[in-house]
Amino acid sequence: MATTGLVAQSQGAGDEDQLMHHFARAMLTALLIGVLILVLQKPLISAALALLGAGGEVHRNALVYCSIRIWSAPAALANYTILGYLLGRQHARTALLLQAAINVANVAVALTLVIRWHWGVAGIATATMAAEWIGCIVGLAIMLAGGARPSHVRWSELVDGESLRRLLLSTATSFYAP
Repeated sequence: MATTGLVAQSQGAGDEDQLMHHFARAMLTALLIGVLILVLQKPLISAALALLGAGGEVHRNALVYCSIRIWSAPAALANYTILGYLLGRQHARTALLLQAAINVANVAVALTLVIRWHWGVAGIATATMAAEWIGCIVGLAIMLAGGARPSHVRWSELVDGESLRRLLLSTATSFYAP
């Protein structure tokens, strides 16, 4: 939601450069958090499974699922950023179609892996991971086709402390909004 608001403000002001900086800053943040999740995957999965408290077969299946599914973390977070960009640009129909495409890809891959190839829980996790990455690639392609100009992004603007603070503050307040 923070991305949506910041992009919408820049859209309203007609500031394409700032719009791209808001998107790129949010995407960079999403990817960094996604990579951090991957780096910390062992303790994160262990903690989650400990909280689940399941044993035996449920624990084994949950471990298989989490160990595969976690690899979609960067794509899932990037998809939230792409969704925020699309909604901020007032492209709600495109955002909805992208979300539908991710779900259709998930179902198609899951049916193939689980029903046809008998992958079980690993097939479900792999399908979800694949769908997230497919959605991310398709979403970025849609943005580029729709006129997004990454050439407008300057590194110094991306790591500007005040702009990063504004993004993180907007993100934090969106969690607590009624």
